[in-house]
Parts: sequence; C-alpha cells; structure tokens
Amino acid sequence: MSPLSRLVFTLLLAVGIASPAWADELLQVAPHRAALTPDAEAPPLFGYLARPAGPGPFPAVVLLHWCSGFGPHDVAAAARLKSWGYVALALDSLGNSNRREQGGGAYPEAADAYAALHYLSGLGFVLPHRIAIMGYSMGAIAALDAVEAGSLKSADHERFRAAVAYYPNCTGSSGVMTVPTLILIGERDDWTPSAACKKWPPEKATSASRAGKGRVRPLIS
Repeated sequence: MSPLSRLVFTLLLAVGIASPAWADELLQVAPHRAALTPDAEAPPLFGYLARPAGPGPFPAVVLLHWCSGFGPHDVAAAARLKSWGYVALALDSLGNSNRREQGGGAYPEAADAYAALHYLSGLGFVLPHRIAIMGYSMGAIAALDAVEAGSLKSADHERFRAAVAYYPNCTGSSGVMTVPTLILIGERDDWTPSAACKKWPPEKATSASRAGKGRVRPLIS
C-alpha cells in the first residue's frame, strides 16, 4: 500500500465512514498525471472522492491542493463539501514527487483538474453541467489558470461553471475569467499579497461577464 493510500485509509477510519453503500474512496482519475514536460511515463493521477448519500445526481467540486501536496486538509475540505450536498474530488497532483520545487507546478495541476472534470462528467451521480473548481495556494493559481480566458481549453460540454481560489498569487493572471470566480485572500498575507488581485481592472471582468463569461469577485478578509 502506498503512503497516500495508507494516509487516506487512516483518515477514513478516523472520520468513521458508516455507510458502505456511499463510502468515500481513493481512486484513479486518469492514467497519467500532467507533467512539466511531456512524459508518457508519468504516474497515474489519483484522487479522493467523497459523495453524499443517495443516487443523486449531485453538483460537484474538483479540489486542488497547495504546494505541500494532498493531505488531511483536502480530506476535511471534501467532507465539508459532501455535507453541503456536493460530490468532491480532491486530487493528488504531486504524489510522492516534489515537482513544486521545479517551478510551474500550478499549470500541470490545472491540466489535472480538467482530467478530473472529464472523469466526474462520466459519473451517473454527478450533474455534468454543475461542476466547479476550488483550490488553495498553488491549487488556487491552478484554479485561476483553468478558467482564465485564453489559458486552458476544453470541450464546450466539459467545462467548469464556477471557481473559488483561496489565497492565490494573481501576478501572472489577466483577471479575465470565463466563469464566475471568487477570490478569498488575507489583507495582510505577505506570501501571496492581495494587492496583485486588487489590481485586476474591474472593467475587464465586467466586459467578460457581459460577453457571457465570468465576473471576478475579490473578497478580502
């Protein structure tokens, strides 16, 4: 059993999953994770799936972790979303690697998010047109990359419908999103300063929204 599998198994025992019919599970989302460079030998992409009881169909959220990788925080976030009636799929985009130290880890994580979107869209208990993306830190940058105009592309019938980004670095983004986007970041955060997000021109978000795209809503706490 891999270290990730042991971790998830221990966490599932800790939270006391009671119903085998709707048990949360660790599963393979795609044959390969995205890589910084094309690599056919990249390891499989795994994720932790949490679903509400009942046949559904339910709305869903793809969860993207921060630079330290998948861990208890992601399981807790998935459990909270599940309690609100969402299917949650928390990805393990790093596995046992330390890809983040090579730089650029957010963009492959965004590509992994689209693989998760494709996976969720094929599940009978998920509403394929009600899937959002949510990320933290590096995962928040990836979430913005996934829905920014002109960044990543997907088939029209497989696209995210909303995005939530917790303390992203907004420096490299245009601020023009294709879906409604919520940013939550601390006013005094000295690692991912809120100033870069505040500089996004409101008129860009407004014009994108009028064109059928998304309005960015920064929420500074």
